[in-house]
Amino acid sequence: MTDVNVSVSNVAAPSADGQAPSCPVCASPQTQMLCEVDGYRVWRCPESATDFVSPMPDDRTLAELYDREEWLEGGERGGYANYDEQTQHSVQLVDDVLDQFSANGEGRSILDVGCGYGTHLARAAERGWKCFGVEPSAHARKVCGERHGDKMYVVAQVEELIPHEFGVILLLDTIEHLKDPYALFYELFSKGTITPATRVVITTPNARSNAAVAVPADRAYRHPPSHLVYYSAESLRRLLGRLHFSDIQTSGMHASANEPAAYPDEHREINDALQSFEGLICQAQGTDFQAFMQERYVPGTWSKLAEYEHLPRYIFARQMAQGKRVLDFGCGTGYGSALLAEGALSVVGLDIDVAALAWARETHRHARLQFIQRDDLGAGLPDAAFDLITCFEVIEHVAEPMQKAAVQQFARLLAQGGVLVISTPNPEITAKYGENPYHLREMTEAEFDELLCADFSNIAMLKQWVSPGVLIGGQALPRGGTSFQALAVDRDDGAAPKALAYIAVCSSQPLPVLSALYTPDYSRDYIEQTLTTARQLSGARMTSFQQTERTANLSLHIADLNTHADNLALANEQQQRSFAQERHSFEERDTESIRLLDALQQSLAVAQASLVENEAAILPLRQNLAAKERENTHLGKQLAARDQELKVFRRSKLFRLRNALLADPWSLRKVGKIVYLTAGLVAPATARRMAAPLVTRLREIALQDTRATPVPSLTVTPLQSPNDKRPRVVHAIANFMLGGSSRLVVDLIEHLGNAYEQRVITSFIPSPPAYDGIAIEQLRHHNSQLPIIDYLQRYRPSLMHVHYWGESDKPWYDHVFKAAEQYGCKIIENVNTPVEPWLSDKINHYVFVSDYVRTTFGVESNKQSTIYPGSDFSLFAAENAPPDDCIGMVYRLERDKLNENAIAPFIQVAQARPQTKIVIVGGGTYLQPYKEAASAAGVLDCFDFTGYVAYADLPAYYRWMSVFVAPVWKESFGQVLPFAMNMGIPVVGYDVGALHEIIGDAELLAPPGDSARLAQIIIDLLDDRERRLRIGRENRQRAEKLSVDAMVREYRTLYDQLLTVG
Repeated sequence: MTDVNVSVSNVAAPSADGQAPSCPVCASPQTQMLCEVDGYRVWRCPESATDFVSPMPDDRTLAELYDREEWLEGGERGGYANYDEQTQHSVQLVDDVLDQFSANGEGRSILDVGCGYGTHLARAAERGWKCFGVEPSAHARKVCGERHGDKMYVVAQVEELIPHEFGVILLLDTIEHLKDPYALFYELFSKGTITPATRVVITTPNARSNAAVAVPADRAYRHPPSHLVYYSAESLRRLLGRLHFSDIQTSGMHASANEPAAYPDEHREINDALQSFEGLICQAQGTDFQAFMQERYVPGTWSKLAEYEHLPRYIFARQMAQGKRVLDFGCGTGYGSALLAEGALSVVGLDIDVAALAWARETHRHARLQFIQRDDLGAGLPDAAFDLITCFEVIEHVAEPMQKAAVQQFARLLAQGGVLVISTPNPEITAKYGENPYHLREMTEAEFDELLCADFSNIAMLKQWVSPGVLIGGQALPRGGTSFQALAVDRDDGAAPKALAYIAVCSSQPLPVLSALYTPDYSRDYIEQTLTTARQLSGARMTSFQQTERTANLSLHIADLNTHADNLALANEQQQRSFAQERHSFEERDTESIRLLDALQQSLAVAQASLVENEAAILPLRQNLAAKERENTHLGKQLAARDQELKVFRRSKLFRLRNALLADPWSLRKVGKIVYLTAGLVAPATARRMAAPLVTRLREIALQDTRATPVPSLTVTPLQSPNDKRPRVVHAIANFMLGGSSRLVVDLIEHLGNAYEQRVITSFIPSPPAYDGIAIEQLRHHNSQLPIIDYLQRYRPSLMHVHYWGESDKPWYDHVFKAAEQYGCKIIENVNTPVEPWLSDKINHYVFVSDYVRTTFGVESNKQSTIYPGSDFSLFAAENAPPDDCIGMVYRLERDKLNENAIAPFIQVAQARPQTKIVIVGGGTYLQPYKEAASAAGVLDCFDFTGYVAYADLPAYYRWMSVFVAPVWKESFGQVLPFAMNMGIPVVGYDVGALHEIIGDAELLAPPGDSARLAQIIIDLLDDRERRLRIGRENRQRAEKLSVDAMVREYRTLYDQLLTVG
């Protein structure tokens, strides 16, 4: 079957103003007229594979369209014939999304944008989620309220939502209705509703399905003005990628049998893979855009007041930019540079921030505009290269020495007669916003003028005010002859209004007379907005009044209760006086008893002194008893290991066959069990595969439920009694689940707890916790370091030990490091995975878990070292020689180290050696896919998938293994490998990361991803017992330097050095 290439050569056409409209997703102006539907023009963007309507209908038209019952129930084009029936298909999708979270949604919140009748939110409410919805249709909101009452909070516009963090945000068949998808996300980000942990779920028609491409105008879902933007998988990726989502997964739904069709100038692998589906499902999370927009102004993301602060300055400068060479210094996201480029000869936008410049380049495209990244204040640019330099919202972000250096550079870069337009905020105004940690030096007007006078002889100091105004005239924009009169000239304080900011126009030559600039805002209906605000305020006041009345009634009731309580207190006081009189009488009668009591107390003091002497004699006996108890604990661990081995053996087919023969009463069930177990022991793999359908029923009879039980928490106990006045150390780790980094923290607490008081902060504690007995606090605030600073000020540690692995947890670590720097304690950064470290001159020492990580990502400094994570070998000791025909691995079956192909070498070994037993110890995302892969290959009987097991049970599984396999795609240092080595087991794997450094033998490593080569290495070892035993002896020797005692000694030395110096 071949693709049909749809011709596009005859469809390109300009819009009514002679220019093609820009794409609402990628901002590309290279768009083409695609078709016309119901009087609306539909355009196509080849760059992002997006279709869209232009010109768009106005907001009033859209409001009138949706705010009717007929649109939801009338069957009109673009609407619904029966809303409930036509949205039922997405209910299962919502259930699937919620299933990915815990069954109890208590503490979680979900937002459904375009929630309709609340059907999807009702599913979440049943699971305990807090439910919020946005629905512009008054009819739909009415139905939603009638059906679900107060189970959900539904508003008409996103702006009405309260600031609130959501775990899930749904846009199901909604995004295609929006004129500007970014505006919706900007508003959500500004309210803090989307965090790195938020999952956004989108469904929408597929604009690059075969049907959509073949006949664009007859597309079933092409019905403007209801649908305005038509998305493909590529355009969703571009949209969400620009919003900094790091994990974007798109799949298809509603498969169709249409002939393949594609546009010849679009070739996107992601779209080609989904062209046979009429709809798309996209799930995305892991965005840091909220932090990005908080530090940089992106038009549409902040308040109207921010817009009034920023945009008019560039509008003012644009008058001077006509035909000039312009430098926009500190251009940020580039919105101002783009405005200047409309009339300038050329514009260079310069900034230090790579992320801001990436946004600028993708958003603002103009032939006369370029963006460059520099951190040298423009020192590398040629002299006299510009006629105009703009510098807005920049100079206050640096200290005074750099301010002076920047102004000197501006003077050098300007041509003869060139002009600098520079602004700085008025400190009297910024004080009303609260402290801004990014402003290092704000200046008064006099200080600003003094800074500029050093390099410029002609300065015109202007000011910027923001206030509402009224225009009377024949046109919306004032023209020449307009008179400007203040509506109210008198103020209660008698002072002139304070300027928002100072704007200086500077030059080495005399300046012309500068005209004032007035910029009215027609983007919103001021009257309608004011009336709406007044109505909302009136409603809030009425609610407040009703609450006040209820409070007054409660106050009266409380007053009655207080009166009753006073009466009871008075009665009680009278009784107390009576009791006091009786007690006085009693004391007079018992003076002799008191004397006797004194004598007894003296005798007791003598006895207590004797007791102290006895305690001193008993102390050595207690110490001896403690030693015996530690010995008993060790023996108990060994006993637990033996017990686990016994449990493992009892699950074997041989033991179950013995029980079936000796213990079970004779029955058809017993016969079926014996046949199944015997066949599993003696039948070759080929025969077992052919008999699989027959024995399925027998297996159900014979096999017991082997599902994993929850792993109990491990109790952490310091091994020695604590010293007096221990220095305080706080460990910072993104999550405290079972794993190597968490185990390293536990080892330091157990072995160094006597010398250092240690606590832990983390962004996530699992339930139940992986470890008990640790002072740990969960700080999940991804938007601010203030909670961490508060914790440090309360605990007051001398040292912070950060266990860093970056990636999706980098925003949390950013706040940790910044909080530690601001607090001022010593900092150690452990780089526990193959990632670049968080760099700062405030970090006192970097620790890498292997030479591989240090040499790959280390810094050129003497403040770094390699300390291998130590392994506690008390349980992982070799007792007998390893068996001859069993291989396995011990990992969390997750993406951090494994991938879907990690099971491949095991399957290939099983196919070559059906007699080999394979043990996969661990649970996680890949457990079920690995089982399915083994089953599909016909070798499932060779495998034993254990799921998660308790830490104390691991040695028993290791003792099964002849060879330990590490089929990882990334490895900095894995503790499971030293465990195997100390037990005399050969370790093989792929030649990635630190594996060569740990194993020390290149012959035991296959090229990355070469499962066939790795399988052959395993088979060669299974066939050569003497070589396996020799490698095992060498492994035990290598493991000695990887012990927990060796690790603790090195960290003790490092801690002592850092806390002794300075």
